[in-house]
Amino acid sequence: MAKFIISACFALFCMILIDACKHDTIKPVEKTNPTVQTPENIDSFLVAQANMMANFTWYKGDDSILPSSKSTAHAKYFRVRFNAIANAALTDTFKLPVNGKFPEGSIIVKEVIDSPIFPVKLFAIMMKDSTSAHASKGWVWAELYPNGNNYISAKKKGTDCTGCHGFQSRDYVRLFNLF
Repeated sequence: MAKFIISACFALFCMILIDACKHDTIKPVEKTNPTVQTPENIDSFLVAQANMMANFTWYKGDDSILPSSKSTAHAKYFRVRFNAIANAALTDTFKLPVNGKFPEGSIIVKEVIDSPIFPVKLFAIMMKDSTSAHASKGWVWAELYPNGNNYISAKKKGTDCTGCHGFQSRDYVRLFNLF
C-alpha cells in the first residue's frame, strides 16, 4: 500500500512538473551554469528543485532515514541530499572541508520526516545564490511543504534559520558538525 501511495504521489508530482515546464515557469538549476538566476516566485522554484531527485546525491551516498540530533529545530528524522554542484565540493568523507565554501548554484535539501517511514513532512532548503535579493549569508533559505506551500518562505531571508546555522566553519551547514 505504501509503495502505491508513493508511486501515486510521484506520478502526480511529475504531471505538475511537466505542466510547469511547458509554461516555462520552473526550470532546474543547470549544473553546467553555477550562476543561479533566481526567479520571482522563489518558493515555487525551490520546491521544484527539492522534488527533483535527478542530479542529487544522498549524504554519505545513503538514502536511509536517520534520527535527528537532539539539538535540531527540525523533526525527529531526516535525510539530506546535495545537487551536483554542492556534491562536488564535498571530500571523500562526504563533508565540506573546515573553512570551505560551497560554490554558487549549490542546493542542499533536507527532507524532514516525523517517523522512520515516509512521507516527507517538509523540505528545509539551502541554495547558494549570494546575488539573490532573498539571500542571507550567501544562501537562500526556505522550509517548504512538498506540495509547494510555505512553512518559512525564502522571502524571509533566512531570519528563522540563520540563528541556528551560525556554524561559519562549514559555510553555515550544520549537518557536518552534527553527523
